[in-house]
This record gives sequence, structure tokens and C-alpha cells, in this order.
Amino acid sequence: MVLPYPTCAARRDEKPRNLKMSRFSRISALQSAMSALSHACGWLPSALDCDNVHSYMDTVSKTAHLEPAPDAAAFDYGLAITKVASIAFPFLSPGITLFDLITTPARSKRLSDWCEELRLRFNDFSQKVEGMTPEALANSDAFISAFAQATQAAIKTHLPEKREALRNAVLNVALGKEPDEDRQQQFLALVDRFSEVHLRILKLLSDPAGYFRIQGRPVPNLNHVKPKMLINSLVGQAFPSLRKGSEDGSTFQFTEMILGDLVSSRLVAFEQNQDTWVVPAYAIKAGGGPIGKMTKDLGDDFLAFIAEPVVLK
Repeated sequence: MVLPYPTCAARRDEKPRNLKMSRFSRISALQSAMSALSHACGWLPSALDCDNVHSYMDTVSKTAHLEPAPDAAAFDYGLAITKVASIAFPFLSPGITLFDLITTPARSKRLSDWCEELRLRFNDFSQKVEGMTPEALANSDAFISAFAQATQAAIKTHLPEKREALRNAVLNVALGKEPDEDRQQQFLALVDRFSEVHLRILKLLSDPAGYFRIQGRPVPNLNHVKPKMLINSLVGQAFPSLRKGSEDGSTFQFTEMILGDLVSSRLVAFEQNQDTWVVPAYAIKAGGGPIGKMTKDLGDDFLAFIAEPVVLK
């Protein structure tokens, strides 16, 4: 089997060269997958040329932990902007050329930051978890698939909470905390599709009383005598920012859209009331008290999948 590196060869104006698979150990297979994903999407910084990649592979194969990839220089990140500025009429140039020049630096940095965050966490886990080695990761098809899916999603977003959720998901897969591969794929797809507001509201609904206590605010109490409480109102109390600019009703409708996504994903269960949802009876104590959780078992599993893994030494 041979692995072509056309991108590297093109940078040297050479014909594509073939590298035999026998040159790489199974440990370096993980690094090959990471590099292949980067090359395929055009996201490798220019500083990562052929020699740097091969040198990095050799270093990883000789160590028990993951070494940092070669960094791109500041010149690499500024080069594209310089090229755009040099075009007399940039928006008259071919679209694919213009937007590739504009977005490549940011995409490259996101990929570099993402891989570095994972490397540091895996090196930390290798000191606490028996068998957590680069070779073990390279031999895990489930991990490679989860890493590739999460990496594509991480590069598409700049939002820190989503990137944290994706990172935690990859770590939990590596730790074997979600053994079902179908659920892994579906959960990662949900993180990719959801906004940070989706994730925040879902966490709120998993423990409403706990959320309000952490925020230092009064915990909403309900009983079966009081009128039904709208889920939208509960969310508004927890996140006041969602109630701003609601004169035209768009904020209410936006929250309803988020809640609808959570319901359709089978992560939460509410009680229907005309065109909206209210706190269900099962979340209200018989004698009254703080509102109980409204996440379903699948919602709890999803939150556990994207939660910070706890590893005891």
C-alpha cells in the first residue's frame, strides 16, 4: 500500500512521490490520519512541509506520548491577508481563490489549536489511565472515526462551549465511556448541529434547581395548584439575555425553536399546552417545591458524553 502526498510535492514543483506504508509504525497511523484530514481539506499551515511531517512521525513513533506538531510561523498566518491586499480589485477575482485566501489562516489556526488541546489532554491522561498510549489510539477505529467527525465540526465553529463539548466527546470515546459507536456518531452530529444556547438550555433542564443555586438566584418553586409554568418563562428567568429585545416576539419564538429541537431530538420531555410547552407534572413534587429535571435518559447520556471526563489517578 502506498500513500501519496500530492500537496507536499506540489509545493516543490515535483511529480507526486509515493511513500511506502512500511516506513510508518502503527503508532504513527494516528498522526497520518490527522495529517491526511488536514491535507484533504487544505487546512495544513504552509510551515508543515513534507520533511516536517515525516520528522514528526518519526518522533512520535519513538515516544510514549504525543509531541506537539510543528508550529506555523506568524508569516504563514499573515501571508494570505497580504495576498488579498495585493489584489487591486479583490472582489472581482475568482471566488474560490479569494475566499480560500481569506479563510485559510483562520481554518489552519483552528485545526492547530484543536489538535494541541487534545494532545495536552491525552498526555495528561496517559499518566493516569493504564493503556492510554498513542499506539492504543491508533489501533482504535472508533476513536479515529470520532476524532475525524469531531475535528470537522471543531474547525467549523469558533464558539468555545461547542469546541469544549466536542473535545470532551473525543476524550470520552478514547476512555471507552460511550461504547456504542452509533450513539457516538449521533451525539457528535447533535453537537455539530446545536448552538451554544441549545447546550446551555439542555443543561438547565437537567437540573433547574441546581442551576439557579449555582447562579445565586432564587429557585423557582411550583405545586399542582398554581397555573402551569411555561418552559419559555423558565428559560427566560435562567437566561435574562434571551428576553432582551422581545417586543416583537422574535425572542420568544427563537426560544421555542430551540426547545422544539431538543424535543424532536428526544432529549427532553415537556407537557404540550396549545402551541407551546409547560413544565410537566412529573417535574413537580406532590407537595410543591423546586422544579425537577426534564431531560430524558437519552438527554442525560448525551450530557454525560460531552461532559468533562473525570479521571482518577
